[in-house]
Amino acid sequence: MGNKISETHKISVESFLASSSAGEGTTSGLYDMAGYDQAFLGVNIGIKGTIATISTVWVDLMESSNVTVAPTSACGGRAGMVIGTLDNTAFTATAGVRAIILKMGDAGGTTCTTTGDLFHIGLGTEVATLTWSTLTANLAATAWTATAAYFGAQGVAATANTGQNLTLDSVRTALQSTRLSFGGQDVFKFTTPDTHTMIVEVINAKAGCFNFSNTVSTKTICARPSQIAAAFEIRSDQLTSTLNKRYVGLKTSTTNQAAQIGFTIIRTKGRYMPTGFIGKMST
Repeated sequence: MGNKISETHKISVESFLASSSAGEGTTSGLYDMAGYDQAFLGVNIGIKGTIATISTVWVDLMESSNVTVAPTSACGGRAGMVIGTLDNTAFTATAGVRAIILKMGDAGGTTCTTTGDLFHIGLGTEVATLTWSTLTANLAATAWTATAAYFGAQGVAATANTGQNLTLDSVRTALQSTRLSFGGQDVFKFTTPDTHTMIVEVINAKAGCFNFSNTVSTKTICARPSQIAAAFEIRSDQLTSTLNKRYVGLKTSTTNQAAQIGFTIIRTKGRYMPTGFIGKMST
C-alpha cells in the first residue's frame, strides 16, 4: 500500500469569523513553510443574512517572518482576489460561488413570476435559460435542451405559497436533469428553508462555480451566494527571502458582511525532477 495523504502532506484546518465592520480584515493563523516546497491555501466562506445584505469579500495571500509579526499582503506577487457579489440578480463564475440561495422575487406573493419571465443559471461557462410557464408541454423534460428549460407549475400562478413551492420544485427538477449540460442527480444538494427559498450547493461538478443572472430585476427568482470559495498556491521560493519571510496565511476583508470562514492549508515537499538530463536515467 502507498503512503497516506496525511503522511506525505502537512494539512492544517481552521475556522474563524469574518469581521462584520466595513473595511476591516480577519487573518488566519500563520503557517511555517520551512522544509516544504509548496502550499495550497483555501477558504470556504458561508454568508448569512437576507437577500438584500450581500457583500463582496476580498481574499489576500499574506506572508510574515514570524507568527508574532504582522503579515504583509501580495505574498509571492499575488494580488488579492475579489469573490462573491454585491448584486442579487447577477454574478459570474469568477465570483467563486459554490452554493446559492434561490428566492422567489416577492415573499409576500403579490408580484412573483409570470409567463415569459426567465433567468440564466449554470456552472462555469455552461449556462442554461429557464423560462417560467404553466404549460404541461413546456414543463415536460422532453421540451428541454442542453441550454434551455422551463420552470413553473401547471395551472398555478407563482403568486402564493403553493405556487412558489411548486415553482422552486420545478427549478430543482430542471437542475437535476441530465438534459441540461451541467445538470444531473449527483451534481447538487438541495435544501428548502421555507416555501419561497431554496439553497442549491454544488457537490460534484467539473464545470466550475455558479453563474447566474435574471432579466427582470427582483421580480422573478433572485439568487445570492450562500458559500463562496477561493484558493492560492505558493512555492516557498516565492516568499520574500530578503525579509526572512517563511510564514503564510490568508486575510479576508468585506464591506460589512457577517460570515463564517473555513480555512485549509496543505503543505508538501514535492520532488525535484530536473529536465534535459543527457545520459541514461535509472527507472
